[in-house]
Amino acid sequence: MTASAETTEFHYVVTVQWPIGPGGFATYTATGTIQANTRATRQEAYEWVMGQVVKSLDAPSTPSVLFWSLEPNRLVPNGGEGR
Repeated sequence: MTASAETTEFHYVVTVQWPIGPGGFATYTATGTIQANTRATRQEAYEWVMGQVVKSLDAPSTPSVLFWSLEPNRLVPNGGEGR
């Protein structure tokens, strides 16, 4: 997702897990921010983040998702403007 005139910054946290070896599992947590177009959907953001996570790992293309969070990155709407 790229920045444009009408975007919102979101913070994400995702934890994934996949099997390794006999009876073992690997777990990985990724955090970061993305700029999403104001017309983008949560599904599009999820697919983009998961695509980046899978590219960065030596893991199957469909790891199990243990945790997913996507929230606006600003703590105060509009950066506190208008007060």
